[in-house]
Amino acid sequence: MKYIKNIMLLSIAVFALVNCSKSPEQKIMELGPRFQLAFCSKVIECGKEEIEKIPPKYRNTLPAFLQSQEACVTFFKENFDQAREQRKAKREEATPEMAQEFENCVSALEKSTCDMFQREKSKQLGVPGCEGLRKIAQPEIP
Repeated sequence: MKYIKNIMLLSIAVFALVNCSKSPEQKIMELGPRFQLAFCSKVIECGKEEIEKIPPKYRNTLPAFLQSQEACVTFFKENFDQAREQRKAKREEATPEMAQEFENCVSALEKSTCDMFQREKSKQLGVPGCEGLRKIAQPEIP
């Protein structure tokens, strides 16, 4: 019995060490696909009615990330990569606070409803907890 207990404690300790040893940049990059999928599915799902009101011949003028979930994920992946490269070029490092803020944002986004994305129904557009998202996911435009 002690043997099993020791193995369990050792397993928990190893798991904690591996998980805690990740850099904030690694945590952000791991959360990126989760964010992209959650955000894009919400945008497409919640904007479907509004997009359908646009005449078909004008729909191709919509930004790529509003046209399909695949295009949206690709768009945000490129933005994440550009933002990361800009941080590297400026020798800025992602902080643990940025990683935690991003994790909170992803969790809030996954739990959010369409009300967060529709301006008419809510006074503030956006997901609470995602206020600092620009620092992580949006490259600076020169």
